[in-house]
Amino acid sequence: FKKGLNCLIPESILIKSCEEVSPDFHARFSAVKKTYEYKILNRPLRPAIGKGYVWYISKILNIESMKLAASFLEGEHDFKSFEAAGSPRAHTTRIVSGCNVKKEGDIVSIEITANGFLRYMVRNITGTLVQTGLDKLNPDKITEIIEQKKRSAAGMTAPPNGLFLKEVIYKD
Repeated sequence: FKKGLNCLIPESILIKSCEEVSPDFHARFSAVKKTYEYKILNRPLRPAIGKGYVWYISKILNIESMKLAASFLEGEHDFKSFEAAGSPRAHTTRIVSGCNVKKEGDIVSIEITANGFLRYMVRNITGTLVQTGLDKLNPDKITEIIEQKKRSAAGMTAPPNGLFLKEVIYKD
């Protein structure tokens, strides 16, 4: 079944495993956690290849500052400051179980795991973390941004290139 599906879908998508589920299963609403990864190419020279898959930033980012800022996002918070307009939701409280920043070579990765995400939440968090990495925002301001519950309090919205859904977890 897996082999047959992989022959029918675009090469940019890969099915790693398949299993039978109950009739009431919903691919989106049955998920208990999701992990998104955002990739930033961070070097002085712009990319010639693969620029649609990263956000290119030429100024070297302060990774330690970004890591500290990311740590303030973990836990249960009202993420209204990181929500785009028109987000379909009952409430804006989410539980972020992991928010990690790492650098390997020229690639900075921001990985966020939560029980749910608001519209553009990952891109808005990424933009805010980048502002801390550019030393335009003090990392400890993240708590204040969360408390304000206003989109204008947070940083810019990162572009869509660089954002990947990494994992969907259906059972804890």
